[in-house]
Amino acid sequence: MTKRAFILGLLGGTLIAGFGYLNDSVFRLNYIVGNHVPISVFGLLIVFALGVNPLLRRFGRGVAFLPSEIAVVVALTLVGCTIPGSGLMRDFTQIMVMPAHENRVRPEWQENRMLDYAPPQMLVNKGIYDEHVTGSYLYGADHAEGRRLLDFGNIPWQAWATPLAVWVPMIFLSGVAVICMSLIVHGQWSRNELLPYPIATFAHAIIAGGKEHGRPPLLRSKGFLIGMGLIFALRLFNGLYLYYPDYFVSIPMRFDLRPFADLCEPIKRAPGWHALLLPTIYPAVIGFAFFLSSEISLSIGLAQVIVVPILAILASFGVSVAVWQLDVGLLTWQMFGSHLAMALMILYMGRHAYWRILRQGVTFRGPHTDGHRYAVLAFRVFILAFAALVIVLVWLGLAWPLAVLMVTLMLMMYLTTARISAECGLPHVETNWNAMAVFLGMFGIAALGPRAIVITGLLCAMFMVTVRESLMPFIVNGLKICEDAGVRPSRIGHSMGLVLATGLAVAIPVVLAVVHTTGSSMDWWAGAVARLPFERGLEAVYRLRATGELDTSLGLSALQRLSHISPQPGFLLATGIGAVLVLLFSFLRLRFAWWPLHPVIFLVWCTWPVVGFGHSFLLAWIIKTALMRFGGSALCDKARPAMIGIIAGDLLAGLLFMVVGAVYYIVTGTPGRMFFIFLG
Repeated sequence: MTKRAFILGLLGGTLIAGFGYLNDSVFRLNYIVGNHVPISVFGLLIVFALGVNPLLRRFGRGVAFLPSEIAVVVALTLVGCTIPGSGLMRDFTQIMVMPAHENRVRPEWQENRMLDYAPPQMLVNKGIYDEHVTGSYLYGADHAEGRRLLDFGNIPWQAWATPLAVWVPMIFLSGVAVICMSLIVHGQWSRNELLPYPIATFAHAIIAGGKEHGRPPLLRSKGFLIGMGLIFALRLFNGLYLYYPDYFVSIPMRFDLRPFADLCEPIKRAPGWHALLLPTIYPAVIGFAFFLSSEISLSIGLAQVIVVPILAILASFGVSVAVWQLDVGLLTWQMFGSHLAMALMILYMGRHAYWRILRQGVTFRGPHTDGHRYAVLAFRVFILAFAALVIVLVWLGLAWPLAVLMVTLMLMMYLTTARISAECGLPHVETNWNAMAVFLGMFGIAALGPRAIVITGLLCAMFMVTVRESLMPFIVNGLKICEDAGVRPSRIGHSMGLVLATGLAVAIPVVLAVVHTTGSSMDWWAGAVARLPFERGLEAVYRLRATGELDTSLGLSALQRLSHISPQPGFLLATGIGAVLVLLFSFLRLRFAWWPLHPVIFLVWCTWPVVGFGHSFLLAWIIKTALMRFGGSALCDKARPAMIGIIAGDLLAGLLFMVVGAVYYIVTGTPGRMFFIFLG
């Protein structure tokens, strides 16, 4: 890893982390990140590796970047991508400051003193509304005329100092734990299980194109050029149509089959039915899915086809089938059970490797090969970060068993989402469960109590509700990109931690300066996430008061709560069904080579990404199956450059309209048209 690669990667990650919020929430342009295939990173990678870097070779040896250097820059930049949007900053400030505003306008919160259940150090100004603090956050500084976009003097640091001192260490510790987990599983996933890593595979294909002098090999491939040209032209026409609908036509990428639902009215009772009958084609997703085994692309493609009729039948019998990130119910618990079983399968399949790491990490004995040493060191740091997180949660008022379980579930979610990214190539991953929902189902309201509900709800709002830009998928793909380019994981892990720390140090002041100068973006989703802990706590207060258990629940000690555990009806059944289905399909897949479905289906069905991307995965399966049938693996290998070109064309078009939107904003002062190549 060279100095210039490290510096560029650090700058790239810091710039995205620090100023991505301006792009998304102030200028309201196309998302600078948005998912785990950020156009701002991979689009620029294509331009640099296939366009700029070959030109740099003309200036002599040592000027152009080596593939290993480009890989390091990409991997470090990806770390910063978890900070500016849904990974953190979209919700970060609202979770700390909005409860004071909501309490002011909601009499039921005031009547039940809901903010008293939250540790005051977790909220800005201890949860007390102050016009200078909360008012300037919502509406901006009073001196609106001639104000600067970034005025750090408007930040009421005294009100923010305490909650930042609580949250920022937890965020950094969780990031350190994630980086360590990624280093621990990397060798097993990459070299032993040979996971496909579609996102990293695409990046390596682009980076490897710079090994030879002259034109990169990809630019000499007709399949790549045709695939890239066709998709870029298609997206270009559709993008121009957004700006000039009177002069251009739109090439349809979505087909409305919803009228057919009238033939079967009960299907409309199932969530996701409309998207099932509104197929949308995402070319880049088809390209990524082409790198997968057929069982995975078929499973994701059929997920909604299978689950929507099941949910319609359940709904016809009066069973609640509501499912999204903020819900608590049967489908939430089923998804949790499936993720739990997948985590167990991950540990089982890598048991020998993980046991060696655990044994050497604890006993300080064992082989000292370089490929093993970094994982052992990562394990030791992981244990320290885990313990520190638990200590902080106990200090905040959470009973230590709940604190341990909270951190475990949080890291388990990151592990399974990273596995989905590495094994399935989903650009956008959601889970539809969180620790608070699990605790409510597992322990019951009386045993948990309103205070624990609010604390775990705040933690879930910050760390678990939105994982579409979570850190671990960025890390595992970054490690794989580096490994394929010849960079050892041991050389990149500590640099990722430095990028995370630097990104946070820049992003937090920038975001606070923006919101206290121009006012909050009032993002409806972030507002709903900020209300979630207190709304769930209020429901618990009402139910406990109705049964006369409120005072008893509030007075229980940690040990007494164990005797009051009463799982909610359906929790054990739904969790068990989710776990059994994953374990059963895992066994069938490992035992029988002909088994056609992958257990990931039970982790992703009903989630927004699969609702949107499912048809593209199914189309990729059809294309690959047809190629295998009529030309075998040789024909599939010939099609790979075309699929890489399809992804490249889609990302380049997305990058082009990011630039167009920014220029349009600079010229007109108003946001340009939102142009999505993935889900919005």
